[in-house]
Amino acid sequence: MWSFGYIVGRLYSVVLSVFSPTHRSNNVMEGRKESDDRVADKKKSKVSEPKKPTQIKFLYLVVGIPLIVIVYSLFDSDSKWQYYATDDESRFYVDINKVRKHGGHVYFWGLVDYKKPEDGTGVLSQKMFYEVNCKLFKWRVLVQKYYRTQMGEGTSHNSYEESTNWFYAAPGDEMEPLISSVCNR
Repeated sequence: MWSFGYIVGRLYSVVLSVFSPTHRSNNVMEGRKESDDRVADKKKSKVSEPKKPTQIKFLYLVVGIPLIVIVYSLFDSDSKWQYYATDDESRFYVDINKVRKHGGHVYFWGLVDYKKPEDGTGVLSQKMFYEVNCKLFKWRVLVQKYYRTQMGEGTSHNSYEESTNWFYAAPGDEMEPLISSVCNR
């Protein structure tokens, strides 16, 4: 999966190249033909003029900042954790805003919030990214992140991005109602 920084960087570079004064589509819009560009390029020296700092600042202010704001709103980092279940040691939540379906599979984030730190690790919460096969009614964990704070706040101190084995949700299993719920969304 692409990181947020990668997506912003790619979008920003594309926008800057399109709005650049030397971009081919901008030259055509100014009434210059492509053949004129070739003739002009032959006459120019091999060293091109660098952009003026004011042009770069203008492009950054007009294009860059709004682009970053738009991308941030698309990838809202605020999770909306909905309480799902509890036991003697923890509470389980699901991020209801980020449940995604693709090709018969459902992907979602879950959060385990422990009532007291796990022995020896100090872990107070854990986020897990699940993949669910709705046709076969089975699930696995793709990513696990461990936190020393409640509700997965702050940065994780340890994470694993290896998928676990598939588990089947048998009738009466604690995962059965959750899988039914996310698959029927």
